[in-house]
Amino acid sequence: MPQRLSALLLTALLVCGLSLPPAAFADNSDDASSDPAVAARAASARELLRDVQSDSPLLAPSFDTRPVEGAAENASSDGTSVLALLADNDPLPARYDLREQGLSTPVRSQNYFNTCWAFGAMATMESGLLRQRGGNPDTLNLSELQIAYFQNWQATEEEASVLGAPNQAGEGLTTEGNILDAGGGTFTAASIMVRGTGAIDEAEAPYANAEQKQVTFLAPGWDGESHEANFWWWEGDWSVPRPLATRSTYQLDRFGVLQISPVAASSVFGDAYEAENSGALIADPSYIDKAKSVIMNRGAVSMIYCTLNDPETALPDASIFNLATGAQFIDSEAAANHEVTVVGWDDNFSRHNFVRSAPADGAWIVKNSFGSMDAPLGDRYPWGIDNSGYFYLSYYDASIAEIDWIDPVAPEDETQIVQQYDLLGYTLGPSLNLLSPDPLKAANVFTAPEDMTLESVTAFPAYLQCNVNVQVYLLKDNNTTPEDGNLVASQTFFMGDHYYARIPLDEPVKIAKGQRYAVVQSVEVTLENQHVWVAAVEASAQAESFDGSIATATAVVNPGESFMFYEEEWTDLADLNQETDDSENEPPVGNIMIKAFGNPAQLADGEGVYVAETDDNPAQPEQPAGTDSPDASSPDAADPTAPGSQDSAAVGAASTTPDERQKGEPLAATGDNTPAAPLGAAALGAAVVLALSLASRRRNAAATALPVRECSRTERPCAQSKACDK
Repeated sequence: MPQRLSALLLTALLVCGLSLPPAAFADNSDDASSDPAVAARAASARELLRDVQSDSPLLAPSFDTRPVEGAAENASSDGTSVLALLADNDPLPARYDLREQGLSTPVRSQNYFNTCWAFGAMATMESGLLRQRGGNPDTLNLSELQIAYFQNWQATEEEASVLGAPNQAGEGLTTEGNILDAGGGTFTAASIMVRGTGAIDEAEAPYANAEQKQVTFLAPGWDGESHEANFWWWEGDWSVPRPLATRSTYQLDRFGVLQISPVAASSVFGDAYEAENSGALIADPSYIDKAKSVIMNRGAVSMIYCTLNDPETALPDASIFNLATGAQFIDSEAAANHEVTVVGWDDNFSRHNFVRSAPADGAWIVKNSFGSMDAPLGDRYPWGIDNSGYFYLSYYDASIAEIDWIDPVAPEDETQIVQQYDLLGYTLGPSLNLLSPDPLKAANVFTAPEDMTLESVTAFPAYLQCNVNVQVYLLKDNNTTPEDGNLVASQTFFMGDHYYARIPLDEPVKIAKGQRYAVVQSVEVTLENQHVWVAAVEASAQAESFDGSIATATAVVNPGESFMFYEEEWTDLADLNQETDDSENEPPVGNIMIKAFGNPAQLADGEGVYVAETDDNPAQPEQPAGTDSPDASSPDAADPTAPGSQDSAAVGAASTTPDERQKGEPLAATGDNTPAAPLGAAALGAAVVLALSLASRRRNAAATALPVRECSRTERPCAQSKACDK
């Protein structure tokens, strides 16, 4: 199979501690169809799948993620672009610190567990809440343990029903080892929260053992002195009460991402720098001002980078970290392995403050999750500048891989209606991110549990700069496809710098109790100069976690729930899990990742139901709700990048791409000038079966926990060995 096609089908696994064994998939085919035609297509798809696996090592392709036609470049969560935010803040201050604005919460400790990803995610969510709602940063504290612990969770019937997924019992992830050692990333935390687990207040699930036992020990500080540290006893009972698996005080509204790649330092700073620093790498500096703008306008962000500790002293590795100035800079290839929180920056922090001089001044002000000496008992450890838990990281550190942020939202009340099927989501990392150069649509079909208004739907393509086309249909009783009914809403939403977003409908849709409705999405993006369509589907799989244990992801899909449109026909995803002679040990698919949010309503008779087409009452309105061009006086008209803007010409006019093509001009392939071959039924079927979307930036599990002097380390950070029982 051509490498180009397999590159379109597969993204890579480069996660902290996750590796995918070749024949390690759970079976979930009880509801399979016996249709011979479907069986033949599935068999053909699985055969092509083997070609994909054999031809393509799981290496991350260098996707050119540019806006598609009709999209505004780099749109952020409120519809204005990051570039516009930069203009609003121009010039950005030389120094900025969220702590001085009351917008950053205190340093906490992850203890001896691989949970820094949960701390990074909660820190950015806390900062976002402070920005949105105000409050006291010293008392706002969200539970990291709830998020980390319920990564290991398989839904019971009652839990699935509470979360709005009554037929998804058995879906979820289980692991053989201690789930707190499994690792993760902000992507993991986002996947857990979007299903309805978290976030909640720390008081409900405190980061402590059930025995309330603490351990005091001596630990080395950066000042060369020993200090009296105090942690919660790590060998105690760290379980979380099961009812909290379905509790959320704050929900995730949007999940933003800035991806960062290393580049040759000489490409930015010239041959003179190369002459003194041969082969040096740096983080592509184009991300710096964007990240600053997000921090100023959204709050703290989490950052994934590489940290190293000296195995003898357990202090930061002196080859990359200057203890005297509390500063790190790496100028060579280094895999990201830890997640921290960026709370500000200092443009004047000298480049000479690093062990190896950076190419220019400037550093991020970073909050770690290793504790501080100012922290209360249980979180107390001598780490950071003046034992504060903070350090500086050069803007140009080549190990910086990603910056993430979470925009939180508080449910309006407890009566919110949630309907979903994708409880597994991207929790383990594998997913079927289907990529096709031909139009591709995905749909979930729900039944209204009571009279309601549908207020918003979600998209989780896990690609940036996507256009999401959303349609809602009220279905006939005997519908044959998810589009067989009344089209009652239609709009387009630009994801911008977000992997996930809750998309508000331009006008709420009335739906009567018992009425079946479909949410149909078509997601478009440009990858490797190719205009492609994307659909996100769950997948059952097994993977090895950082601690060596095996994690098993189980996806459940039932007939009539999720559908895929390709090759001019709709397919029920449940049909793709049927038994075939060669399907053993191959991954069943799950559901489409689309959720629906609504509110209870009192509807009159005849409201919110399918209406048969007549001459006086066309079933398909000429202009569905949300498709009118914005009124010149509306707020959206002034900002064509606003979410839900329907005027593609206006949006296109605001859009630019690196090749500066004009609106309506097709994307031209570059490189070998050969477009990827169209995916036929078999190829796309193979993608449905296993286009494992395991991007390094999605889980980047934090595999580095707090070191202690008495530990020894061989291949793993010492804290993982649990040898530090002092």
